[in-house]
Amino acid sequence: MYNKYNNRFEKFGWKTQVGYSFGDYEYGEEEIPEDIKQCVVVPFIKINQNGKKEKDEPISIVHSTNHIFVLYKDCLTIISKITTNIIHTQYLTKPFNNLFYNEYSIENGNLILVSNEEGVYKISLEKENKDIWQDYLEIGNYDEAVSICEQTNPGLIKKIKRVSAEEYFEKGRGYKAAKDFSISNETFENVCILYLMENDYKNLGKYLTEYSDNNLDIKKDIVQLTLINFLLFNIHLKENPKINNNENELEDININKDNTKLIEQNKNSLEEFTNFIKENKDFLNSETMYQILQNNGRMEELIEYASIIQDYEKVILYYINEKNIPKAIHKLFQFANSTNKADILKKLCNIFQQNAHLLFKQCPKESITLLKEKFQKYADMEIIIRAIVSTADKDELNISSESKMKIKNDDNEKEEIEKKEIKKKNENEILSYLRNLIENEDKLEKEEKNIHNLYIYYLSKSESSQEELIDYLKTPLNKK
Repeated sequence: MYNKYNNRFEKFGWKTQVGYSFGDYEYGEEEIPEDIKQCVVVPFIKINQNGKKEKDEPISIVHSTNHIFVLYKDCLTIISKITTNIIHTQYLTKPFNNLFYNEYSIENGNLILVSNEEGVYKISLEKENKDIWQDYLEIGNYDEAVSICEQTNPGLIKKIKRVSAEEYFEKGRGYKAAKDFSISNETFENVCILYLMENDYKNLGKYLTEYSDNNLDIKKDIVQLTLINFLLFNIHLKENPKINNNENELEDININKDNTKLIEQNKNSLEEFTNFIKENKDFLNSETMYQILQNNGRMEELIEYASIIQDYEKVILYYINEKNIPKAIHKLFQFANSTNKADILKKLCNIFQQNAHLLFKQCPKESITLLKEKFQKYADMEIIIRAIVSTADKDELNISSESKMKIKNDDNEKEEIEKKEIKKKNENEILSYLRNLIENEDKLEKEEKNIHNLYIYYLSKSESSQEELIDYLKTPLNKK
């Protein structure tokens, strides 16, 4: 069969002893056929007027792009090249002796001519390709069926996708079914029920994601979009193991291949969770998410979720309640470094001040560094001074958990020395901070006396600062 659009003979067909053989030519670089792509043989069988199949010898045969036309003495049979099934039989009232095929216009239709001694008769086929998608659907070639409908009837694509999705689902190919279901005419509720009945949460998650991406109208339906994200959220918890990034616990583990794999799994799971929250945070109710995560013991995800939605207080209080003050300070640093917006920095400074008495007691050096580098501009010095004073109420400053790890319990004398060293460093940090405030006291408003008194207190506690204390006390009052 000659294709006038590319000037090639693309299809062939000939009569054999066992039936009609047809197929496609394969071309190489030359403009002549090099090989045969496929070859199919269709036996000469017709359906008689009693509805039964029987063999018969054809009088004449012609073929088009998608069909074979076989003329018998009493009927004209049309066979689909795609399914090789008989799709139509036209019974004749008079005998004919020849068939002709005239493809005069793909748009207008195809013309079959039959002739006998009396003359030539025509049978017009309306657009041979009109319903050819059904043949591809019948043999399970869904991509080709969709391709045809994209050009002829786009409204049928959703129907085809539903049929393909159902077949994939029945064959246990839930992932591929999810993709086709998402653009089919099957209802959202029915698809969810199908996967839930199979406990296939992973592929249900795939369907929900594809569905929300492929259906633009869903963006306007806040209720359904919230439901989808709620389901996806729960699916994540079911499909991913509980994340444990407790550094102390990990240090106690003898790292082996299995533990390394678990750590990597934790990392990937948290990354997947983070990406999901960032994409869908506007459709998740924070209180509901907190409750679900807490009930499932998923504290790492809870803290990550709180960080993403900028619930900074939730994060800091969590680490304070866990008595992990260094981590709380680290997070405050992290949050402050991630923004240059004054309103967020003020919010972070307020959280710092609300918990300053605890932060200064446990980690004075780190707290002062954080204050100087990030919050000095927004800080209420009266609150800061009270926090520093609270550290002076005790004979000894508390030792941070980070520092405690350095102390060996097997040597009490060494332990006492190390405690004193840590205490000395902490006091020096506070002294340095107070000294800096006094040197820049023109920037202060009403806390001058408290700062000076506190400075004198810490100078008196430091043996190495006695001379500085005496010099300071000799300074005229109007300069203090």
